[in-house]
Amino acid sequence: MKKILNILVLFSLVFIYSCDDNADFNIDAPEITAGEMSAIVGVRSTSDGKLLGAPSSTDLSTATVAFSDTSLELEVYLLSGGVDVSSYELMKSINGGPEVTVATSATLPISISYSTLTDFIGDLGLAEPSLRIGDVIKFRTKFVHTDGSIAFSGPNEGTFSVTINCSADLTGNYTMTNTVCGSVFTVAISANPDGTWHITRGDGGLLSLCSTNGTLLNPANITVVCGEVLATGDLDYGTDGSGHGIGDITGGNWDANTGTLTMSHTDAFFSWSGGSYESTYVRQ
Repeated sequence: MKKILNILVLFSLVFIYSCDDNADFNIDAPEITAGEMSAIVGVRSTSDGKLLGAPSSTDLSTATVAFSDTSLELEVYLLSGGVDVSSYELMKSINGGPEVTVATSATLPISISYSTLTDFIGDLGLAEPSLRIGDVIKFRTKFVHTDGSIAFSGPNEGTFSVTINCSADLTGNYTMTNTVCGSVFTVAISANPDGTWHITRGDGGLLSLCSTNGTLLNPANITVVCGEVLATGDLDYGTDGSGHGIGDITGGNWDANTGTLTMSHTDAFFSWSGGSYESTYVRQ
């Protein structure tokens, strides 16, 4: 079965920074094509995974990890199609290495549940001392067709990752500021099922508060590894979102003692932003 999804969303907006600095432009969201797929699958929103612990030293590249929280509840379900699929397999790998099959079924959903570290790594041929903060265990769905051919789910379909990380909790409401304009606003940070963090305004308010486009919040998903914010363009209007590079995150820090998140950003769209700036989020 061929499933072709073409979505073209056109935004025609005017961003105004001040009375004498206006910019007219169009934002065209990229065309999204699902391509030729025999089945479309998804990860149930209740899925959740944790591989949390404390590193033995500050050198994370060599430090072993004392794990304190290891759990996984994962369910992959069928969204549409599947007529020409004879079986489904849930595959697992670490850091992009060889994959192993962890579950097989003629139908969906497939569910797996882990409670120990051995559940995560035993079938990968790994031992606990070899694991490092930042290692990623990835699950993805494999389709075996009735004609013997195989296919895999895309990065946003039937795929789930769990990153080995330090224990942290960023959830809460924050007072947000940035170094471009004098905006002060309350935003929320919440946990994603894969261990990353969702910020309702992830660009420090550049798009929604430093211009007059208050409805374009530009949320972000960030990864925090033992207090360090990793670089990402995963914002609605960032490089990995609409492609406009508004508010891309180049790094930052999380201070659990003070409840303060600081991030560095780049902006490839507005000339008045200066191209780079900082944001600060202080938990209330």
